[in-house]
Amino acid sequence: MAEISCVTNAGSQSEYFWRKGESLHNSTDIAFFISGFPTDDPGRFKVTQNGTLIVKKVALADEGKDICRVSSEESDCHGEVFVFVQAVLQDFQLTIENCEPENSCVISTESDKQTSLTCKATNASPSMKLKWFNGSHEVKDNIQENSLTKGPSREISSTIRDVYKGRSPLKCQAVDFKTSNDDGMFAHVQFRTPSR
Repeated sequence: MAEISCVTNAGSQSEYFWRKGESLHNSTDIAFFISGFPTDDPGRFKVTQNGTLIVKKVALADEGKDICRVSSEESDCHGEVFVFVQAVLQDFQLTIENCEPENSCVISTESDKQTSLTCKATNASPSMKLKWFNGSHEVKDNIQENSLTKGPSREISSTIRDVYKGRSPLKCQAVDFKTSNDDGMFAHVQFRTPSR
C-alpha cells in the first residue's frame, strides 16, 4: 500500500481530485474526496479527508505522473508528483528475434540487403528502455519502439532496420533510467556474409 499526500492551504472544506497523466487536461480520474459524498471504496484507490491518495496493492502500472487538484470556495489549484514503483522482476528476459531462446547468435545476410531485427524485454520495469549498438557506437536511427502492458507485466520491443556491413556485432541493451544503471543486460547478434 502507498500513501501520497496533497499538501494545501485551501481550508477544511476542500474537495480533492486525483488524476493520472501528463497534464491536468490530458489525464484520467483516479479517485476523489468531496465532503458529504458517500465514501464507498470502489477499488484500489481512495482519497482521505485531508487529500491523501491511498493506493492498495501497488502495481507497476501505478508509476507515472499523478495530479492532485484542490477546489474550495477560496481557491482552485493543482500540483503534480511523479510516482516511482520499485519492484523485483524475477522473470525478466531480454531476447533478439531469430536468436531465441538464446540471447546471442550469428545470422547470415547479404552485404547490400536491409535487415530487420527485433529486441524484446519481457517483464520490463516502467522506466526501462532498449538501446541498440553497432560495435561500441549507439544506433539511434531506423528504430521503431513498442510497449505493451498486460496486468502486472510489461513487454517492450525495439525493431531496427538497416544495412549492416563490417564485422561489428549488433547489440541490444536494456537500461533502467530510473536507477541510472547503464550496465543492464545485453543480447547480441553477429552478422556473417554468405560466401558465394
